[in-house]
Amino acid sequence: ALGEIKHISLDDGSEIILNSNSAVDIDYSSGQRLITLRRGEVYAIVAKDDAKRPFVVSSRDAQALAMGTRYTVEQQVAETHVAVVESTVAVSANENPQVRVLLAAGQQISLNKHAITRPISVNPNADSWVQNQLIFENASLEQVIEQLTRYRAGLMYIDPRSREVLSQLRFTCVLPATDSDQALNLLGQSLPLNVNTSLPGIVWLSKK
Repeated sequence: ALGEIKHISLDDGSEIILNSNSAVDIDYSSGQRLITLRRGEVYAIVAKDDAKRPFVVSSRDAQALAMGTRYTVEQQVAETHVAVVESTVAVSANENPQVRVLLAAGQQISLNKHAITRPISVNPNADSWVQNQLIFENASLEQVIEQLTRYRAGLMYIDPRSREVLSQLRFTCVLPATDSDQALNLLGQSLPLNVNTSLPGIVWLSKK
């Protein structure tokens, strides 16, 4: 659900955490443990399995096979992002499965059905949402808004007359992921920013 972070305990002792507006299908069989990501982002904490069944997160674009680990898979409009927090994950594109990349802890990649990018370093705050927090360090207002819109229904706009000034602001703070009203209040207190929510479903941001 939008604005909700959901923890799901699985039969084998593993756990998955769904980010806001995310959905998965869970299919445990005698041969594998399969999590199919339908939308959004999932964080997997994988337990060892007595039957040695592989643990796989499948998205529209990719298969991410765990090697006893913690990792996230995020499905966006045009691509899928896989980031490894602990241990290793083998990632392959659905339409080109012979090309496989082994990711170590601290690495992430982006891919579509056909191609995989080179691994890069993970933003250390990228999975802060698992703890119901959004951590920003020297982030632009546009980056903050992009994250907040994942947790709040409606639209956020920057006043065009203020865009040039506001685009130069930088924000370092921790915001609550599951309370967007409080997050907006903190944003307005931390920056020279007017936050107007008087119109239903619309947040209007302008300079003070």
